Amino acid sequence: MHLHYDGELTIAAPQEKVWEFINDPARVGPCLPDLQQLDIKDERHFDAVVRIGVGPVRGRFRMEVELQPEEAPRRGGLRLRGSGMGSGLQLQARIELEPAGDGTTRFRWEADADVSGPLATVGGRLLDNQARKVTEQLFASIRASLENGARTGPAGSSAASEGA
Repeated sequence: MHLHYDGELTIAAPQEKVWEFINDPARVGPCLPDLQQLDIKDERHFDAVVRIGVGPVRGRFRMEVELQPEEAPRRGGLRLRGSGMGSGLQLQARIELEPAGDGTTRFRWEADADVSGPLATVGGRLLDNQARKVTEQLFASIRASLENGARTGPAGSSAASEGA
C-alpha cells in the first residue's frame, strides 16, 4: 500500500539551527513517536525501535534511518526502512527549509511510504489516518524540540556529541 503526505509548519528558530538539528541523529532520533530504543550508528545513520498500533495490529517495529542532507541549509531528507509484526515499511521524506522572517523558519515536508504485510491489510483509511498522525507527530516533535532549545539555550548540543 502506497501512502503520500505533505505539510508545512513554521519553527521559531533560525534556518541554520533547524538544519543542524534535522541532520543530527542524536537530536532527531528521539523525536520519533513511541520510541523505545535508539542506537546511533554514525553521523547520518541510526536504528530505532518504536511501538506501532493500527487497529488490531500492534507491536514493535525496528527501523533503520538514514539522514540525507542535500543542499545546506535548504534541502534534505531521510530514508527509513522498517520491519516488524510480519510487515515492512519503506519511507522517503523530503524537507525544504527557508527563512520566514523574525528568526523563524518555514519547514516544508513531503513523505512517500510503502507498507506491506498485515499492516497493509488493515483498512486503508485506518492505516492512512494513523500513518498521517505519526508523521505529523514526528515533525511537531522536531518543532517543539527546536523551539524549547531556542528558549533554553544549547542544552542539547553536548548530549548530541556524546551520543555520536
